[in-house]
Amino acid sequence: GLIIQGAMALIGVAFGILIIYGGFLWMTARGNEETVKKSINLLQTAVIGFIIVVGAYAITNYVVDTVITSAFRP
Repeated sequence: GLIIQGAMALIGVAFGILIIYGGFLWMTARGNEETVKKSINLLQTAVIGFIIVVGAYAITNYVVDTVITSAFRP
């Protein structure tokens, strides 16, 4: 459990850094369409990745809780 919590914390930090970097790119693009597209793509990819990771965590947590509960049920 501690390993998963640590991994989720690292993923949260990485997500935050990617969001800040993508926002910084967008704000400093100065009308350069290529940089704006790059930053939007980065933001979209970061959000999609975060949703996938949170979904995988939720599914794993549910399955582990179900297995533990059913294993110790008399």
